[in-house]
Amino acid sequence: MQVREHRDDLIRRVRLLTGLAIGLLAVIAATFWSVQIVHGDYYLELAENNRLRKLPIRAPRGLIYDREGRLLVENVPSYDLLIDRSRSLDLEESVRFAAGILGRPEDDLRRAVAAARAAPAFKPALVAPDLTLGQVGRFEAKRLEHPEFEIDVRHLRLYRHGPRTAHVLGYLGEASPDEIETSDGRYVPGDLLGKKGVERSYDHHLRGDDGERVVVVDSRARVLEEYRRDRAESGRPLTLSLDLGLQQEAARLMSDKVGAIVALDPRTGEIRALHSAPSYNSNLLARGITRADWQAILDAPHHPLQNRAVQNTHSPGSVFKVVMAAAGLAEGVIDERSTVHCGGATTIYNHRFRCWKRQGHGRVALEAAIKGSCDIYFYNVGKALGIDRIAHYSRIF
Repeated sequence: MQVREHRDDLIRRVRLLTGLAIGLLAVIAATFWSVQIVHGDYYLELAENNRLRKLPIRAPRGLIYDREGRLLVENVPSYDLLIDRSRSLDLEESVRFAAGILGRPEDDLRRAVAAARAAPAFKPALVAPDLTLGQVGRFEAKRLEHPEFEIDVRHLRLYRHGPRTAHVLGYLGEASPDEIETSDGRYVPGDLLGKKGVERSYDHHLRGDDGERVVVVDSRARVLEEYRRDRAESGRPLTLSLDLGLQQEAARLMSDKVGAIVALDPRTGEIRALHSAPSYNSNLLARGITRADWQAILDAPHHPLQNRAVQNTHSPGSVFKVVMAAAGLAEGVIDERSTVHCGGATTIYNHRFRCWKRQGHGRVALEAAIKGSCDIYFYNVGKALGIDRIAHYSRIF
């Protein structure tokens, strides 16, 4: 009797354990089904993102030419030394090796490496910019012994004519937080974009499409291999209406003056030359200007960064007589035979106005007034037109 009860109790326990085991297996199976079937795509994407890392390849900007096809702006290579910390067995030894080739203090390079500690280990960190070709060759020769170092080629803008075209062409600068926020994803931190002149106005045309380098990393963020490389597409070239010969002549004429020269084709309105003086060397800005050089430009007399051709307002002088003549004819205030006596001065609204010719031009009609640039004739035309009509025709022109 006792043996039967003992056996029945044992059978119940076995059944209970069997039920628990089956229940646990069912839970595990359901979990696998949920992870692999129901949410499989989601977890696969997470796994791939953990394994693959994307590194940008910057696209060179488009070249800029004058109307005759002469090169105004080009891209020149600049070689930067990067270190992939995930591939370095001994960072101190790596620093000593790089310092020996670069001829720089080890502490400078240690600070450069330390500044990148917040970034992922797989992401190459800048150690030194603007290497010489000799230094590049020495690093490449030691690539097998020091795989942690790589040479990155940047494309820097070279403004061939420097201060002579600085204001019309402009320069590049790093995208600001506001520009990034309002760009709808076109810009990311570190992007360079046009800040002034043609570089800014045609930034969308000159910008290329950045490429991408995808690498495989392990659980410690060490690079294992390159998974994919998408080439960058260069920006489109741009041909301006500018005439380099006229532009250089304008710069020569303004070399010791403060002001601006603008030459337009009267048939089309195309700008053939545009120069503001004093100017600045845009190549300083293209290569990452030092604080001292930037402050020197800001403190320079007559504000060389100011583009007087487009930012300032100036009295048009005698050129405005053409506007007054057209307005007077259009409004019927004068015709080609209307005459005015110029005695060298006249009084209008209790104010004494003088002609540039002290003795006056005598009695002149429109053609003679334009030819001799008679101030008194056009003061009278202005009085007859009134300020509202003068303003109206000024806006039209």
